Amino acid sequence: MYEIIIKEACNGFWSCLTPTNWIQLIAVVIAMMAAIASWFAIFTQQRNHKKNKEPIIVPGIKNVEATIKNILSDWDEEGRVPKKFSNTKLPIWNYGGSPVFNVSYCYYIENIDDLVDTEENEISRISGHSITVIKNETKREDNYDYSLQVKYSNIDQKKGSHSKDILPLLRTVDVIKPNEYSEILLPDYFIIMLNDFFINTHLQDKKQPILQLKIFYDDVNFQAWEQQFRVFIPESFRMKGEELTTSFHYEIIQKKKKRKRLTIQENEKRIKKKARHHK
Repeated sequence: MYEIIIKEACNGFWSCLTPTNWIQLIAVVIAMMAAIASWFAIFTQQRNHKKNKEPIIVPGIKNVEATIKNILSDWDEEGRVPKKFSNTKLPIWNYGGSPVFNVSYCYYIENIDDLVDTEENEISRISGHSITVIKNETKREDNYDYSLQVKYSNIDQKKGSHSKDILPLLRTVDVIKPNEYSEILLPDYFIIMLNDFFINTHLQDKKQPILQLKIFYDDVNFQAWEQQFRVFIPESFRMKGEELTTSFHYEIIQKKKKRKRLTIQENEKRIKKKARHHK
């Protein structure tokens, strides 16, 4: 004989699941959630590891104690400011976990147009010097070059004058290792303009030059990067006689971004082109 068992029809998928089916389904869901959590943990760990290995390039805050005897005084070393680059250095730190290579850098004066003089300044009887920032038109329309005219009457009891081009000259550093720094030289015109500012602190209308620093470098994967910073002296400086106590600080203008790897010649051409448009 045959036994026929008639079951009540299920009303939907979920109502058809037996307790055993529910246990199996829950086990599958838990296994899937565990797999997703494991994948996410591995992904996060790899991302954090990669991020920790990335180089972090920033200027260091530098304390300064300098003797400014005259308009041409250098800061880190006694004597006159050399041509093009001073002997005053700024540390560039790599706080990341991997080195950077083929490091190059250049400068601009951010507020150059605010410092331009409409006519040549005469030597001051008080300071014994004068500086004049000149804006020179070039052959191309709306392009300008800048220069700094320096006159003095109080250096080694002699009179003299200098003309310095305010150009974004490119210099290089071979490598900056993790948790180490390299020192870069500040441009001559920047130190001279700062000397004038501090010597003439009694003049309320004197404006401080603000420096833009561009840094280019390659990482360990030979990916080229570019960053930009603002380098300045805070208002909390102290000038007593010829003795200056202050520090260099920085702000980030542009976070690092990828760029095409250029040759030194291409870099110089690009920098000069930007300098002509820099206002």
